[in-house]
Amino acid sequence: MVYQRAIGPVQNAVDHGESLQEAVAKAGCFLNFIIKIIAIKDQAGVLGTMLTRGDAHYEREAENTTAKILPQLEPAMMALLGLVMGVLIKAMYLPVFQTRAVIGG
Repeated sequence: MVYQRAIGPVQNAVDHGESLQEAVAKAGCFLNFIIKIIAIKDQAGVLGTMLTRGDAHYEREAENTTAKILPQLEPAMMALLGLVMGVLIKAMYLPVFQTRAVIGG
């Protein structure tokens, strides 16, 4: 969310003639490493290629992280689902048992 908010002002600054490196540096949320790479690749004329590769890299990282985290969350999700089902079953049958107790004496 932080980066999504920062992209608008960066794009606006670049549209008004500011260099991408300066605009990204002013945003204040990007790492110095990224700012330096943008400056170097922009001077070399291969910024587009670098951004495409960077995008692919971060997308793979996000997929790998998600693939590692989801199996760890599955037991907790199953326990939560079991708890919810138990509460629902109890809520359904409790009135039946109470009615039986009232009728039975």
